[in-house]
Amino acid sequence: MKFSSHIPKLLYRYRDASLNNLDALLNNRLYFSTANYYDDPLDTLLYIDRASLKRDVDTIIGRSLSEPFPQELSQRLNADSSALSQSLLANSELIKTLIDPIVDELRKQFKTEIYSICFSEDGMNQESWLKYGHNHEGFVIEFASDQIVESYKTAHSATGVALDGTIGFLYPIVYSRKPFCANELFKDLICKAAKMEWAIGDRNRFLINRRCACLVKSKYHCHDKEWRLFMERYDQAPSYIMAVPKSVTMGLRISPAGRNAILAICKHNSIPVYEAYITDECKLKRKRVCV
Repeated sequence: MKFSSHIPKLLYRYRDASLNNLDALLNNRLYFSTANYYDDPLDTLLYIDRASLKRDVDTIIGRSLSEPFPQELSQRLNADSSALSQSLLANSELIKTLIDPIVDELRKQFKTEIYSICFSEDGMNQESWLKYGHNHEGFVIEFASDQIVESYKTAHSATGVALDGTIGFLYPIVYSRKPFCANELFKDLICKAAKMEWAIGDRNRFLINRRCACLVKSKYHCHDKEWRLFMERYDQAPSYIMAVPKSVTMGLRISPAGRNAILAICKHNSIPVYEAYITDECKLKRKRVCV
């Protein structure tokens, strides 16, 4: 699995001509969303090998029973190591029976924990016009990728939270025939849920696994050429970033009302506006519209 280090200079966001999207265009806002609102229910749905996971948890429990608890953890829990080991032994079978419901719940929860804004590197993609541009009835917004990154930094710095390794950034989606196996991530999450924090692996590995789980999609979607700006959700997380579009292109089938609204918004915000058209060679192009 390889991630591209090249960020396109321009990125595009396909939208339908709803009132919310027109309002966001008017106010130069890009709103974050969570995976539970994505159009594809399989997106960010973590793949898990349950049998392998249960064996791993058995191993963790066995190791924890045979080794003394870390002194730091014992002090934090205000209990001695032997008492903690006995408690784990008494609850080990219960922990194992709870793996399946914990996995089911964590799969749902994970979809709500990552904020993202989705883009495409192709502003004239026929599949994207159909799927995200509401069957050519919507519009596509063009942005400079460096402005997106700087706008994100600005929005995030206002929260007072340090911009460190826990915060995501702008990444390309990786299209794969096989889903990303999230066993390592689930093992850490189950250990956390079962109050076995001492068994959680390296934090950098944990963060990498979270990001990979968000960035690997089925090969079926490769035409999207998608990029995502994403971050871990936290209490002060910004709900949107500000970014002035470089241009707006209206779809082939945009309604008269949608067309008039976009023309008025682009004139008000001094944004170049285009409309899509089909060439004699049956290719999708765009041409400038005077406002």
